[in-house]
Amino acid sequence: MSRFYREMWEEAGETVKNEYTSHSEKKYFGKITVQMNENKVTHKSFFTVLSRDELFENVDQKKKLSNELSLILDKFFEKYFIGEQSKILVVGLGNEKITADSLGCGVSDKLTVTSHMYDDLGVRNEYGNLCTIKTGVSGITGIESFDIIQSAIKTVKPDLIVAVDTLSCGKSERLGCSIQITDNGIEPGGGVNNPKKKLTSDSLHVPVIAIGVPFVIYVKTILAEHGLTHINDNVSSLVVTAKDIDFLIKDYSEVISTAINNSVHKKRAYRYF
Repeated sequence: MSRFYREMWEEAGETVKNEYTSHSEKKYFGKITVQMNENKVTHKSFFTVLSRDELFENVDQKKKLSNELSLILDKFFEKYFIGEQSKILVVGLGNEKITADSLGCGVSDKLTVTSHMYDDLGVRNEYGNLCTIKTGVSGITGIESFDIIQSAIKTVKPDLIVAVDTLSCGKSERLGCSIQITDNGIEPGGGVNNPKKKLTSDSLHVPVIAIGVPFVIYVKTILAEHGLTHINDNVSSLVVTAKDIDFLIKDYSEVISTAINNSVHKKRAYRYF
């Protein structure tokens, strides 16, 4: 979980005021809102795809959300010159034994991996070159996600990494209703004050696209929204999630994995609106 995304939204209001350092756009497509913030100095982009409709048993909305995310992925693929023969490594971050933190693992399980497929001449197949790993958490494996990914890079030699993880959020209204994607990397554990080594293009020497959904929030954040600022430390440190988290994880892992599959395997995305 990444502290970065929580800060991104809180700081966005200040950042976009400076036209010389940042560019911001917001577009509406039916019941989906897409917001883009681009830092003109670092040339990194931040997208948020917000669903204004429930996903539970809503096949149509999930399909629209997935295709919108796929369009954004296509932009990043073009930016980093990712073609049909490029190798993409999807990293499922988080702890699959904790429902709210199992998004990355859920996405990894639903991907159509193809990097092991070659034709008779040893040429990679025409349907994309996708592989995936689930890193777990250091409390279970004893190994940091960064070190596992770094080892995988040496073996797999990917052209791009897509890291998927559960995020924390700074406003309760964003809980479980948006997908955030950036090429500025991600900091596993940062959202719950247990930051690990950052996964960025600078630290891994491979372009990194991070995708996440805010599924957890601090109790102190919720109480503060209702004007309660003097909070017991034991209460303020608690982290909670949505009561329907099981369904949310299932729906969003399906949406994200479908978007990745579509973009990597060149099933072109299009808008339904």
